[in-house]
Amino acid sequence: GGRTQQLAASDIDHSAAEEARCVGLLHSCQTWLELRDGQENNIVITSPEEDAHEIVNKNITLPESGAQIGDGVWSVLQESCKYGLADLRSCGKPKHWPVCTGVSCTTR
Repeated sequence: GGRTQQLAASDIDHSAAEEARCVGLLHSCQTWLELRDGQENNIVITSPEEDAHEIVNKNITLPESGAQIGDGVWSVLQESCKYGLADLRSCGKPKHWPVCTGVSCTTR
């Protein structure tokens, strides 16, 4: 019957609610890592153990606000953000980098 087609389409959740959840996670990760839109950012994450070795050390240039997200940038964020309780690994890549509003736009 026609049921199999429906199932295949829903393997990845592309609903508006899921996309909003993922963009929210992306925002919280960006805040946690203090990443700036449209600039080169160095992401360094050290392990919480006593030896404190580097888990992640990458330079990425973030998209401008509202621009498309490159696959390379997205994979680095998926790898890095999971350490900050914003696990993007189950998220589909958003079509555009979040357009920042209000306080999140102000650079320190």
